Amino acid sequence: MRDVFCFVFIPTPPWRGKNEPGQRFRVIKMDKPLVSTKTAKKLQKFLSVGLAVTTTLWLSGFVLLVPMFVLNAAVVNEGDLIRGPDGIKVYIVNAKGYKRHIFNPAVLGMYGHLKWENIKSVDQATLDSYMISDIYRAAGDTKVYQTAQDGIKKWFDMTAEQYVASGYSWDQVFIVNGAERDYYTTGTSIAYGAVPTPVASGLTVGLASDTPATGVVVQNAAKVGFTKVNFTASSEADVIVDSLTVKRIGPSNDTNFSELILVDAATNKQLGAEKTLTSEHTVVFTDDFTVTKGTTRSIILAGNMAAALQASEQASLSLTSVVTKSSVPVVGTLPITGNYMTMNATLTIGTATIANGGLMPSDSNQKVGTTAYIFASLKITSATEDIDLSSIRWYQNGTASDGDLKNLELVSDGVVVGSKVTDVTNKEAIFNFSPAIKISKGLSKEFSLRGDIISGSGRTIDWVIDKKTDITVKGKTYGYEINPTYPNATSPYYNGDDETTIQTGSLTVSKGTLASLNVASGGTQQEIGKFKFNAQGERVIVTKLAIYATSTVTITNLTNVTIYDSAGTVVGGPVDPSVYSGQTTQGRATTTDTIIFPVGISEYTIKGNLNTSFTNNSTLQLGIVMPSGTITAKGETTNNSITANPTSDITGDTATIKGGVLSISTSTTPAAQTVIAGTSNLTFANYVLDATNSGEDVRVTQLAAVIKTSANSIQTDLVNAQLYDGSTALQPVVQPSAVAATTATTTFTLTNPIVVAKGTSKTITLKADVSSSSTANRTFTYGCNGSACATATGVSTAVTVTPTVTNSDGQVMTIATTGTFTVSTDAANPASGLVYGGQTGVAVGELRLTASNEDLDVTSLHFDRAAINTGSLINQINKFYLYDGGTSVASASPTSSAAITFTITAGNLRILKGSSGKKITVKADWNDIGTSYAGASARGFNLTVAEDAYAVKGVSSGSNLAVGNMSGTFTGSSFSLYLSYPTVSYPTPVSGTNLSTGSGTFFKYTISAGSHGDIGLYKASFAVTTTTATATSFQLFENPGVSEVNLWNNATREPGDRIYVNGVAAIGGVTGLAASNTLIDASDTATTGVATGGEYRLISAGTSKNYELRATITGPLVAGSQVKIEMLGDEAFPTTYPLPAVRSSVSADGGAITAAIENKDDTVDRDFIWSDLNYGNNSTTATRTAEWTNGFRVPGLNPNTSTAQILSK
Repeated sequence: MRDVFCFVFIPTPPWRGKNEPGQRFRVIKMDKPLVSTKTAKKLQKFLSVGLAVTTTLWLSGFVLLVPMFVLNAAVVNEGDLIRGPDGIKVYIVNAKGYKRHIFNPAVLGMYGHLKWENIKSVDQATLDSYMISDIYRAAGDTKVYQTAQDGIKKWFDMTAEQYVASGYSWDQVFIVNGAERDYYTTGTSIAYGAVPTPVASGLTVGLASDTPATGVVVQNAAKVGFTKVNFTASSEADVIVDSLTVKRIGPSNDTNFSELILVDAATNKQLGAEKTLTSEHTVVFTDDFTVTKGTTRSIILAGNMAAALQASEQASLSLTSVVTKSSVPVVGTLPITGNYMTMNATLTIGTATIANGGLMPSDSNQKVGTTAYIFASLKITSATEDIDLSSIRWYQNGTASDGDLKNLELVSDGVVVGSKVTDVTNKEAIFNFSPAIKISKGLSKEFSLRGDIISGSGRTIDWVIDKKTDITVKGKTYGYEINPTYPNATSPYYNGDDETTIQTGSLTVSKGTLASLNVASGGTQQEIGKFKFNAQGERVIVTKLAIYATSTVTITNLTNVTIYDSAGTVVGGPVDPSVYSGQTTQGRATTTDTIIFPVGISEYTIKGNLNTSFTNNSTLQLGIVMPSGTITAKGETTNNSITANPTSDITGDTATIKGGVLSISTSTTPAAQTVIAGTSNLTFANYVLDATNSGEDVRVTQLAAVIKTSANSIQTDLVNAQLYDGSTALQPVVQPSAVAATTATTTFTLTNPIVVAKGTSKTITLKADVSSSSTANRTFTYGCNGSACATATGVSTAVTVTPTVTNSDGQVMTIATTGTFTVSTDAANPASGLVYGGQTGVAVGELRLTASNEDLDVTSLHFDRAAINTGSLINQINKFYLYDGGTSVASASPTSSAAITFTITAGNLRILKGSSGKKITVKADWNDIGTSYAGASARGFNLTVAEDAYAVKGVSSGSNLAVGNMSGTFTGSSFSLYLSYPTVSYPTPVSGTNLSTGSGTFFKYTISAGSHGDIGLYKASFAVTTTTATATSFQLFENPGVSEVNLWNNATREPGDRIYVNGVAAIGGVTGLAASNTLIDASDTATTGVATGGEYRLISAGTSKNYELRATITGPLVAGSQVKIEMLGDEAFPTTYPLPAVRSSVSADGGAITAAIENKDDTVDRDFIWSDLNYGNNSTTATRTAEWTNGFRVPGLNPNTSTAQILSK
């Protein structure tokens, strides 16, 4: 037995120097031979013949025919060649968990130890356990490359650190020899920061579970689905399918199929071209389609059936080959075959015959700019059965590009059908019809394609039907899609007589608008005309253009007439106008420079030199001489001559010659204000330099600002005076000098002059610092008085411009040494209310803080507590927060029962001076109620801020404000804490004009318990007002309907102005909220009665109950009769609470009850009685437990009455 050895790569680390040893090998002795010597010799011959044949198949993704020999299937070592179960791709692996695809069998010949017979077959799991890498370097070479399936190698042009930072690993780097490195073509290097192109790891193919079932196929049917195949791309990248091979199988003739096609299952549209079966019963579809990464695309192998079928023959379509771009592996078992279909030769389905429509145009020439032009018109005639037309796809077979056409519409019977195709894409226009358009048997419909031509001179437009399935029709009787009958046997199946040639381009000239109608005498290259040139269809080359000029002075005073494009580039001229027809004030300037006008509308400016003979207020006007007769033009694409439009002269704006003009005024901003000593970069004045009426741009070289002060010699209180053009600081910085007067001048001689463009204005700002040593009540103004305020000249003429000045002293800036601060209650201060235990972020107050003189930082804010029912901050509140808008600026937990102080970091709560101030919100996290919790039911508070209970620091002055500079107070709203609380609402109030005698419902309401706990209800009260009607027998029902409960029934009492559903006999009320039709009085001793602590209604946490008040109405009723009922609320809390709900001889803990909510105060404080049941809801003791209160501040209950619910006649 011969020894067998395997050579294994030992990679060199990629950072090894170029002079260090490169690739090394390890020789591994195998324990036993793979095959016998005799077998090996036989296989050698087989392989030598088969290798050449299989090389191409291997590279293109087909299964390699060479047998797969296994060295040791159980072990894969570094340097081994492996392949998966599909037998397609061969990889070499390294010990770091990576595999590298060997793109070409020629690579094996570059290594003596890499043999075909050494390829190991591994299962899919083993193959997938290795990550793909296409990165390598040659032994002895430090350069690292990446090579994709296209055989292009790309060098990583980056440092080792950048390589790692880019997300690559040195474990990915395989070591190759120089021969393989040089074998690949060199491509573009990969620079640091470049995003690597992802490569898909596979495309999975398989038969779809909803592939067409076995069925019957009829003659002339279209898009008959035989096999539905799912193509699923891996998640790394999209996969492009290059070709599919499909075979017809089964006992059938190929003649049953007119063509085979691919159909996208998602759209029911044909992909690519139809194919005819070969003598091998196969077709190869070569139109690419893409499967998006990580998704599945379903493709139907379909057929267009022949006009005559062979009866009872059976056929199916089988996918036998899938080839991908970039050799992405195909995972799946081929062939994939669908169900068999039986041919029916007797059933005759409908037909759809295609012919020219009545509006089909002949070949024609059309101009660019033509709109709604009919390009083609076809007629569809139905026979045998009614048909539904669901779509038409037109293909543009001419030379016009997609962008040449726009706004395509399909018109039938004068009506647009389908959606407008605004932009042509891939030379096609698809119109889908939903619902489908019905064409009755024996009738026809015409469809005309129209649209706009927007460019494309010299190109052609030819809309055709190039695939049989482009017109989708289905028979309404038999339900088969139908192969339309076209006039042509081959593609294009319909093309009519409609080729349209887009004519030579056009050029139209129109007037533009000058930015300024004033120009300067003696100025050079003044803007004296603007014109628009609209080139359509193609770029237009102009070699002659005539400009006329007319003026109130001799026209020869105008020279160097020049044409500029929008970028400011000279495209024509300069040329001097010549006197026209002896008219000294009229002339013509003709340029013969070549000007190329781009497609679209472009604006061009004409400039010229005006000598000093142009007098003030003289005028100059330019125009384009009759473009149709004087412009020499041709199309750049067609080289055809173009006659420009219009046929008359184009007259431009009239420019008026003006000297340099500059007006100066002092803006009313900034407003007069008080500022703090020490303020930096304070704006004192804004000067408006106005050259709107100037004939040229104006250059300002000096500005002399007038400073006025409240006392002599205090000008030096201002330092570092500087002018600003917008945000740009102008040099120099000037230090005002002390003058023994109250009026002085601060002069700025500008290093870089200010240029004010003619027709515009510019605002220049004067800023200065206020010395910290300045004292209170000193005043300063900066203004501008007299023409000496500025020194200016014309930019073009250099002539002195004397400014016109609107005299102004400017606004008074008054110095203060500190700011002032005010606190008040904001208008948005929240309403008083109830909160539940554990509720967080409750806004309990809104303050408004304002500042004057300077910006202020609030550093401390102190609140006192006004107790509600002995409420204590430390018991009721877990934490307070102070918010500036949505930002928390401070927080504090109570450490006492009666006060809370916020300490605020300077800068976190800044109030800007002179503004409307800031709204500050106080929020609270409330403690919970119950065992181990600090919160106490029915206790609460409101917060207040006393005057001067705050600390504030000036931003500019840096000093803390004294008490005299702070003022104002705040009083917050009141909030009370409960375990939970009810909400009353009226979702379906009673109303209408259908009042009648008899029993009825007169008031509806809903009570909801908060999610935090149950609610107990003991009493509800109503005010009843009747007009010409009598209401008796009042009843209150809970959850009216099938399971309704009658809570109270009074069949005898006539109400006055109130009904009390409660347990207070002393005022004529009734004891109740009892589920009984009989009255329960205060002396009730039943086990469920008031005296024993019962008789309340429970609403569970997070639920609601509905209630109805019913009564009996007696008449007689007349027009205007009315019953009005209102639910009553309470105006204030009881004096003492919480209390038991009822009086009784014994309390829940055995003691005597002497006071209860039902007999506290007067009636207005006990109209609604409820409990948060914070001591529990034991039905036998709850009403005798001190846990009840009234309806004050219950949401939905007003202090007096609710919105009335009225029934009238």
